[in-house]
Amino acid sequence: MVEKFLFGKTAEGKDVTAYRIVNEDGSSVTLLDRGATVQSICLPHDGSTVDVALGYDTVGEYEAGTCYLGAAIGRVGNRIGKAKFSIDGQEYPVTANERGNCLHGGAFGFDKKIWNADVVEDDLVFTVESPDGEEGFPGDMQAEVRYHFADRALTISYKASVSRPCPVNLTNHTYFNLNGQGEGTILGHKMKVMADRVTDVDEQLIPTGVNLPVDGTPFDFRETKEIGKDLDETDRLIGFGKGYDHNFCLTGEGFRKVLELEGEKTGLSIEVWTDQCGIQVYCGGCYPDEKGKNGTDYTRFAGIALETQNYPDAVNHPEFPNSILKPGEEYKTKTMYRFV
Repeated sequence: MVEKFLFGKTAEGKDVTAYRIVNEDGSSVTLLDRGATVQSICLPHDGSTVDVALGYDTVGEYEAGTCYLGAAIGRVGNRIGKAKFSIDGQEYPVTANERGNCLHGGAFGFDKKIWNADVVEDDLVFTVESPDGEEGFPGDMQAEVRYHFADRALTISYKASVSRPCPVNLTNHTYFNLNGQGEGTILGHKMKVMADRVTDVDEQLIPTGVNLPVDGTPFDFRETKEIGKDLDETDRLIGFGKGYDHNFCLTGEGFRKVLELEGEKTGLSIEVWTDQCGIQVYCGGCYPDEKGKNGTDYTRFAGIALETQNYPDAVNHPEFPNSILKPGEEYKTKTMYRFV
């Protein structure tokens, strides 16, 4: 069942609509057409309900926020070094919105757009168009993000097409706290990542082009351990990210389980399944002190984002998996967050 209601209005007076997918067991996901955003994920647990997704209560808070809470990210998730790239010998400068680099699609990425929404059976399908030259990206682009929530699993399916060759890397930026949003940090959460390499980056978190073995480093999550166990900020890479904010190079191919996460207080856990080659694990090391839903306090490490995607800055690294989508091709990928 999908419920629909007015969430609020933007500063420009545009309506923001909320859609709540409710399952028979009482679990629910609330989504906003602004940014195709996951606003809440509520799970029945031990006689109560736990909301495991960070978010805000008002449109104004989303407009003021800087952390992309729950949003769909595009055209290109993660970073593009020096905010430029070349295709077929032509250079394209794009919006530099983070230390001279392009982050999450630029200053007005997909996270800030009002998407079209359609209820298709029990799914919610968001679509958006991006015109040629928006944020500097070439060609017209059509994107679709489809949310399906059933059996305590949130599946996000992405599609896109372009009129000119353009890098595409769509993802979702939900921050999870399995103890409940606003219930402390995620440093005690236990995590396992199916990855034996992590992407090396410089001090601005731009890849160097090398993928480093995780063996013997704080990035070795091949066996389950607490997130905070080896969070040593004297480590070069962790220091750059003020915590984990790095691409893990996932093993295997096809749609497979790539990560497990468990809350130490509730015992609730997530399995992340995807067909993508990488996952950016961001543990909120730069998260500001602010108020979240229901007046709860969000601080550093308040949530963890598990962003399935291509490698960062892939458009500038031919040694990385291809990120260029061409006319006539369809970008298509799927990720599932299964709650146990």
